[in-house]
Amino acid sequence: MIQSRRVLRTLYGRLGRATLMGSAFVLTGCATAVRGTHQDFGVVSTPPGAEAFFSSGESCVTPCSIRLRRSDPFQVRVSKSGYVPQTVSVTSKVGGGGAMLLGNAILGGIAGAAIDSGSGAMNNLRPNPVDVTLTPISAGPVSDGPKASDPTPPPATDDSKGH
Repeated sequence: MIQSRRVLRTLYGRLGRATLMGSAFVLTGCATAVRGTHQDFGVVSTPPGAEAFFSSGESCVTPCSIRLRRSDPFQVRVSKSGYVPQTVSVTSKVGGGGAMLLGNAILGGIAGAAIDSGSGAMNNLRPNPVDVTLTPISAGPVSDGPKASDPTPPPATDDSKGH
């Protein structure tokens, strides 16, 4: 009798864990469970060593990679002393394909799809990585004096007045 109770407890314990794990998987979206709601995001610049400032508050020095939420669009401003800064808009778009949709259709149903779309787990940040070529700030034209192609000759000096 005692051994049969022990067997039943073990069986119910395993069934309970399996039920709990299955429920957790079904109650979360497939992409949320598999991909997560964050994504590694990279910034590369030519020349390297530029500062990348994110509108979400993060910053790094290129080349760099940080982990960001898949669901949030943002802007990256890349700047380096002596170069014209550039700003790139990054969007969050559904991507990840049919496997997630199929998984939701089989396991998660409408609830799984709603969770995935609400959490942003079905999204990808684009472009990723941001690849920027910075342009040097020019110091302006350098003058070597008048050239033969200049339309106006330099003013003539008159030394004939006998000063």
